[in-house]
Amino acid sequence: MGTIFEDTNVYMLHMMYQAMGVCLYMQDWDGAMKYGEKIVQPYSVHYPPYSLNVASMYLKLGRLYLGLEKKPEGVKALKKVTVNCPSGQNYTLGVISSRPGVQLSLISVL
Repeated sequence: MGTIFEDTNVYMLHMMYQAMGVCLYMQDWDGAMKYGEKIVQPYSVHYPPYSLNVASMYLKLGRLYLGLEKKPEGVKALKKVTVNCPSGQNYTLGVISSRPGVQLSLISVL
């Protein structure tokens, strides 16, 4: 993306995250997906395991994939949404339904 900074630079990540938000607002789903795919791996490096930031990126990507009718990629991304709660339990997102208009919700799986 940039010639001065690498795509893993925190400032570049912030800019790409904001660009993804603009794409979502403008309903440019393919553009948002491209930015999300660029962001998710460096987020996994910069943030600790089970971080809410990483989990929210996988959640956004999963919902984008499902909306773009890329179900295998969507289910794969949603299975990576795992967060560590203060109670010591891990929670992961369960895909309740992939039908359009049906809300996804967090459920305890572990």
